[in-house]
Amino acid sequence: QSRKLVTVATFLSPLSRTCAVAAARLNELIRGKRGVTAEAALNLSRALKTSPEIWMGLKMHFDLAQAEARRK
Repeated sequence: QSRKLVTVATFLSPLSRTCAVAAARLNELIRGKRGVTAEAALNLSRALKTSPEIWMGLKMHFDLAQAEARRK
């Protein structure tokens, strides 16, 4: 368990600096506790050399899956 925490912390700290997002907020995004905003999509795409549309598309699919699960 502690090994996992070290790995996540090692990953989150530089990524949060690169994305200009607080590590706690980034951790919430990764854990699904916070949604991806347009601003976060722009920051993540810039840091990870992807498009913001990818992040917004992932958010849309996640939101739809959650809505569908609530209907069951």
